[in-house]
Amino acid sequence: MLSNRKLKAFDRQGGAYLVLPWPGRLPATDVSLALDDERAATNSEHLAALPIAAPIAQRYGLIHLATQVAFLRMPGPVPATARPAKLWLLAHLVTARWQRVTTPGAPAPMQWMTGQ
Repeated sequence: MLSNRKLKAFDRQGGAYLVLPWPGRLPATDVSLALDDERAATNSEHLAALPIAAPIAQRYGLIHLATQVAFLRMPGPVPATARPAKLWLLAHLVTARWQRVTTPGAPAPMQWMTGQ
């Protein structure tokens, strides 16, 4: 579980992206993305990300809100030209508190804090 300080930092930033390796069972043939570009994941891509991100989200008390696909070069000590760009899944993780207050129809913060 994360500390309250870290959870508040997570909330201020609207969560964080967990960079996941591309699953071998999915074709990595998306040529529509430019370097450092991203797009929303398809249903099959999102379903492939769930079992990878779920244990991490559960361990830290986070929620896997959405999945993106990105074409990136990962940082490293070798020059960028020596690191091949490839597809990655980005799992958008948020706190339960962030999801609750940003969900349409959720009570206003003062209402749920005071119980009125």
